[in-house]
Amino acid sequence: MLNQVQIIGRVGNDPDIKELDNGITIAKFSVATTEKWKDKSGETKEHTEWHKVVIFGRLSDVVKNYVSKGSLLYLSGKLKTNKYTDENGAEKYSINVVADTMKLLGGNSKDSNSNKSKQQKSANQQSDDYFDDDIPF
Repeated sequence: MLNQVQIIGRVGNDPDIKELDNGITIAKFSVATTEKWKDKSGETKEHTEWHKVVIFGRLSDVVKNYVSKGSLLYLSGKLKTNKYTDENGAEKYSINVVADTMKLLGGNSKDSNSNKSKQQKSANQQSDDYFDDDIPF
């Protein structure tokens, strides 16, 4: 079996960084990917898909220091479905990308004046293999 996802997109909101009771840090943010094509009449069309992203451990520190709204990222990881109950008692599902690899591709990062190779080296670190079904987001 294989559960793997790879996306390249722009961050839609500044990351939300939290520390769990067990000391593990979690970063949560959304990433937009846009597909463009021409229809039969030659008119350009586009569709944007939004992905909820969760990153754990050391890699979340890289997110905290270098990622902000508008940053262009490559992310690789797995899909995880979480079930929850909304305020009306209805069962809902949320699909998240649990990323274990991230590369900063440039543009709109927090510290854009820093040495790019230093950022790239930091961002290429793999996150620790953490996942808790009860993510507090």
